[in-house]
Amino acid sequence: MSSPFEAAFAAAAVTCDAVMAELFHYRPMTRGHDVNGRPAPDTARAATTILAIYGEPSARLGSGPVRTVGVDADRAAHANNRPFISIRLDQLPYAPADGDHAIRDKTGVTYRVAEILPGFGVARLDLNRVG
Repeated sequence: MSSPFEAAFAAAAVTCDAVMAELFHYRPMTRGHDVNGRPAPDTARAATTILAIYGEPSARLGSGPVRTVGVDADRAAHANNRPFISIRLDQLPYAPADGDHAIRDKTGVTYRVAEILPGFGVARLDLNRVG
């Protein structure tokens, strides 16, 4: 049984998707048994269409200790300029994996999942542009 917070979060996620999400074609990929092999579609996990909130690339530059815990202003700061998508995990019958492809329906651009940041029934998938 879910908590009242989980139920509220799930309702909010559906509402956010209705307002801000767009279509993506999610294509699971695998390298099989060869870690150096070229990625190929994963036949064990079916491709599907999902709704995802797309986030433009942004960079964290000049972050200091007041704004970001653990980063000193006089040291080089980490910068990240990858786009991302935020998805509800209940849209996929399997867990997303690094290396999977997400094709943005709006532009036709293909992205590779570079990092998965799980949340509470949702996940932020950091992306690298493939084509």
